[in-house]
Amino acid sequence: MYDINRGLTGEQVAQREKLGQTNRDRCKRSNSYLRIIRRNVFTFFNLINFTLAVLILFGGFNFRSIKNVLFLGVVICNTAIGLFQEIRAKRATDRLRVLTKGKTVAVRDSEEIEIYTEDVVLGDILILTAGSQIPADCEVADGTCTVDESVLTGEADGVVKNKGDRLMSGSFVISGTCHAHVIAVGGDSYGHRIAREARSIKSKKSDIVHTMNVILAVMSVIILPLGIGLFIIQYNDCGVYSDAIIRTSAAVLGMLPEGMVLLASTVFAVAGIMLARKRVLSQDLYSSEALARTDVICLDKTGTLTEGRMEVADVIPLCNNEDVYMYLRKFCAACTDRNPTAKALCERFGGDVSTAVKFIPFDSDKKYSCACFDGFSLTLGAPDFVCGELPDTVTNLAEEYSDNYRTVMLARTVDADVTPLALILIGDVIRPEAAKTLEYFYNEGVDVKIISGDSPKTAAAVARRTGVVNADKYIDMSTAELADIDRIVSEYTVFGRVTPSQKREIIIALKRAGHTVAMVGDGVNDVLALKESDCSISPASGTDMARDAAKLVLLDSDFDALPEVLHQGRRSINNLKRSVSLFLIKIVYSLILSVAFLFLSEPYPFEPIHLTLITFVSVAVPGFLLSFEPNTNRVDGRFIVDIITRSLPGGTAIALGVIFCALVYGALGVTHAEYVTVCVISSGIVGLVNLMRICLPFTPFRLTVFAIMTALFAIGVLFFGWLFSLCGISLRAFLMLIAALGISIAIYAVAVRATKAVTKKI
Repeated sequence: MYDINRGLTGEQVAQREKLGQTNRDRCKRSNSYLRIIRRNVFTFFNLINFTLAVLILFGGFNFRSIKNVLFLGVVICNTAIGLFQEIRAKRATDRLRVLTKGKTVAVRDSEEIEIYTEDVVLGDILILTAGSQIPADCEVADGTCTVDESVLTGEADGVVKNKGDRLMSGSFVISGTCHAHVIAVGGDSYGHRIAREARSIKSKKSDIVHTMNVILAVMSVIILPLGIGLFIIQYNDCGVYSDAIIRTSAAVLGMLPEGMVLLASTVFAVAGIMLARKRVLSQDLYSSEALARTDVICLDKTGTLTEGRMEVADVIPLCNNEDVYMYLRKFCAACTDRNPTAKALCERFGGDVSTAVKFIPFDSDKKYSCACFDGFSLTLGAPDFVCGELPDTVTNLAEEYSDNYRTVMLARTVDADVTPLALILIGDVIRPEAAKTLEYFYNEGVDVKIISGDSPKTAAAVARRTGVVNADKYIDMSTAELADIDRIVSEYTVFGRVTPSQKREIIIALKRAGHTVAMVGDGVNDVLALKESDCSISPASGTDMARDAAKLVLLDSDFDALPEVLHQGRRSINNLKRSVSLFLIKIVYSLILSVAFLFLSEPYPFEPIHLTLITFVSVAVPGFLLSFEPNTNRVDGRFIVDIITRSLPGGTAIALGVIFCALVYGALGVTHAEYVTVCVISSGIVGLVNLMRICLPFTPFRLTVFAIMTALFAIGVLFFGWLFSLCGISLRAFLMLIAALGISIAIYAVAVRATKAVTKKI
């Protein structure tokens, strides 16, 4: 048993805290700094790179070895960008939690004290009044209150709670006062159980991340045996450890997608910074990619399309000889309710000093509230509950407006005589940017679905006012069969009376139909759907759990920020398709050459410093610059298919040109140094030819990039050969270069045509 006047003692509170029976969520809500550092630094990718650097330096600490470990700069940059993005997101979300940290009033040692909601313990007695958020699952111990459970159920109407009724954490008291006994805290409360279930849902990885992981997985299987085999072959050929390890390192580094990962990380990190300026927080590096691919966006009505509050749209007088507005002011002065309807009325008509002798709060069973004065009373509520039988004209009028507004009636009662005074039309406050944003999504080929816990008619009314297409196609999900969910999601646009689990099933059904789905929600009832969606979005004004589940958080709760997210995602994906294909060329020709030189009795031609020159002018710098061009074209095709088909021609052409040189240079009397130089020049020129194709059609910016890269390659070869381990070439070597280029460019042209034909069939 418990004593509502005494509450828990200090000793009982300490004992419960020791047992972990507090309101803190025992599941970690954000990664620690140590975990973020460990995840970004200690990777297989980094291990290979640093191991190669150590092996190169082990062969001799000299100028040659030092310049051949410059590739570590790319590795360090890639790691730093990942750390920066994750730490920035963690700090922003942690600040949001501090700003939204709530307080409540508890009875302890017979005193009423204010405590943080996370310090509530099992068995506490809380005093809840109008406006209080319920911090943990409770049972009404004394008193009566009306509760808004919309963040849990989506249903906007208040629910009356009497002694013995359960109060769910996250809901709000909108009228009345009660003592509540805490019966579940932390992870055992209703809201946290939903959050825990949501954590079990695996978030879908981005297509780009999936592509990177596939490439890394394939190369991680190939690199070690291929690298060991190549080292043995090269060591047997030259007998010098330093030469063998440098050549092998060049082959292995060429097969690693370090520049590709760095580019993708940089592009999306910049997108995250640009979105932060628009007051949008990306919770992970690739958040904007998901929205760029979305073709269906699901919106929760309350707090998304609407501001979560209501306003008086109009007053329809029913009694011409009465001062309706005077009676409204009297009623509002007496009103103690805090439900959305009462708040809208008081905001419009409040301000007078109350002369009422009694106020009866709104009751969801009676469907009205009442203010009693000397000689008369004023009743506000559902028309048929306020007046019983109404004239047909009034009934028809109320029904006409109820399609778009919550319609309530104010009536005056003198003795037993009830006089209808007015119909008051209450509407949700639509976010000013909502209609414009929805129109933008429709123009971009994105369909819109409204998923709400509110009544389907109310949700449909808001949908119509915001310009949702097919808003009249609505369904009450409380009467729907789960077995019909696939048919339902294809036929209907507005879903009302939706439970949290049904929201999730709707998202799953849409994905099953082949759609990429975004979900925007702000309540606990949205958490499961947010986690299940491909792209989850929450306003900062939403619940802590909704923000935790979301990939994107609208810091100003501004729906108008979503088009900018779409722009950033499309720019990133479309440009990365072009730029990443440049990086993949290096992997293709390095892989082909590594396999080929296992069987050729010739030295591998490249050192890491050679790849630095070739990659710098034909891959890294142009790929980086081209990735930031404006590009809002719709995303189509599969990322991995697109980049592979774009990279195969260039990679194959370069590899076969080098193999030709390896086969003929001895017979032509070309020296080893000349052979290496010809291979570097040939590979660089073919890389620039591929860059030219990528840049077509030329724009002033693309032409400038191509011209500068071509000039830099020429300068590197002609004036900095000493740095890149190149030498002058003889006439024989020059003729070999011309032949290699002819073969490579012919192969490139044929391969381009072949991949285009294959892509069309795919």
